[in-house]
Amino acid sequence: MILNVGDTVIDRSDYYNSKGTSLRRIGIIIEVLESEIYDRGERIIVAWSSGVRSYEKESRLEKKN
Repeated sequence: MILNVGDTVIDRSDYYNSKGTSLRRIGIIIEVLESEIYDRGERIIVAWSSGVRSYEKESRLEKKN
């Protein structure tokens, strides 16, 4: 799968709230970096709907659009 800047993605990992309900994070890719040896595959910067930005591995993301 090839992800590009501007793609809407869903985090494949499930997060749970205090009630045990599964939450899925939705975000937009804002930058794709070239993979380096030291980055352990964390090469995509995602801006999440919660307002947080993070480095993510491509394998953890699912393209929404």
